[in-house]
Amino acid sequence: MQCKITLFTAFFVALAIALSPLFQRIGSSFSSFDGIGAPSPGALPCLKAGRVMPVSSAAADSLKLASGRTSVNLGGSRTGPVKWLLALNASPAKMAGEPFLRSDNRDMVEFLGGRGRYFSYADAVEKAGLLRGSLRGNSPQAHAAEAVLGALAVYEQAGVALALRLEGTSGCLGTLDAWHEAMAEASAELEAAEREKRHPSLDRLYRANRYFQFLQALVQVEEADPNVALRVIPHEGSYLTPAAALLEKNLSPAGWTALKAYAAACDAYAAGDESTAAETLRQLSGELESILPMDSFKLHFEHCVNAIEPFLGGFLLYGMSLVCFVVSLFLKRRKTLLHFATVFLCMAVLWHLFGIAARMYIQSRPPVTNLYSSVVFAGAVASLFGGTLYILRRQLPVAAIACASGLLSLLVAMNLPYSGDTMGMMRAVLNSNFWLTMHVMTIMIGYGSVFFCRVFSLISSGGPFLRTG
Repeated sequence: MQCKITLFTAFFVALAIALSPLFQRIGSSFSSFDGIGAPSPGALPCLKAGRVMPVSSAAADSLKLASGRTSVNLGGSRTGPVKWLLALNASPAKMAGEPFLRSDNRDMVEFLGGRGRYFSYADAVEKAGLLRGSLRGNSPQAHAAEAVLGALAVYEQAGVALALRLEGTSGCLGTLDAWHEAMAEASAELEAAEREKRHPSLDRLYRANRYFQFLQALVQVEEADPNVALRVIPHEGSYLTPAAALLEKNLSPAGWTALKAYAAACDAYAAGDESTAAETLRQLSGELESILPMDSFKLHFEHCVNAIEPFLGGFLLYGMSLVCFVVSLFLKRRKTLLHFATVFLCMAVLWHLFGIAARMYIQSRPPVTNLYSSVVFAGAVASLFGGTLYILRRQLPVAAIACASGLLSLLVAMNLPYSGDTMGMMRAVLNSNFWLTMHVMTIMIGYGSVFFCRVFSLISSGGPFLRTG
């Protein structure tokens, strides 16, 4: 009876640890915009780097490219990616002074006027010309300047992803009204000039031409680096940026609905009414689900996986399990601690495998498609193999190796140099599920097995160190 109580207690503790990233979101400012309730602003569809994904994934991708993190501190509170993206579009002047852009080159940060590893957009954009002039060569300063310019480009693209503010207009909804008025004025003048057989008045065309040139220049920048731009306005089976949507002559009804809703949400957020902004986006999510031919379940599932963060939960469980196993070596009455350690290990492996299975469902691909997934999968194989062997033979070194394998693989994966969406589109010959499975999966299973067996052989060579649990 005591054993069952211990196992049940260990299970609930392990579940709490696994879900701790989600609990942290629920207990912070994440819930309004990044919560997992349906419909959710974070589950709105977005096209980025060739893949349709929820806005939460696209925003987190841009935020991590710019700052190296998927959340930032704004106004003294931890802010999730969706709220960050909305704040960036709603209050560009305020956000320009927030020091959340990152560079690992301390000299570069000092040059930009930041602190530690972080600097603000306002500081960096003033010195963009000097940074471009230092790109020559292969020095650390040149690489740092290139990274800073890349962060600025990501920031600028994200800042016009949801809504626009044209010069001389009030708010994002005011921009839509001003654009329509300018186009109507220009169209009326051209028709009158043709009817009256005269040259059109340049004064009546000036505002429309000024707006048009601005939007066209913005679209050219977006098309120059399509993997950075976020496209959230649905149109005829694809997605457009707000600038491209305004230039589209026959924008779909769903596109106009999204364009107005995002503008209204940004205006509400800029006015300090976060609840109205969140409710506007939730209503938009529900409307788009009913009128667009999209896999809304998969979008919401990916958004929920973003909130749960199974790999982070698995990492924490592996760490707790390893600590329990190591501490148990020094205790005489260690049975209870070993029960906790075993349950933590089993839950960690299950959470690790859940994360891989979730990626497979979202991508509709086998589990190994790039370096990130290779590291994660190799660690899962080693941990699964080691955990199974420990349950069968009860050898503590085997359990420790299983924990260390999963822990290190997830640690390496989380600290890989970030270059974009880890579930991006496949290319070249491996853009085939059959060959991807036959070739890569076989190799990665071998890697995971060799990794485990090599460490086990090194430990087992000590002989007396092999102890039963």
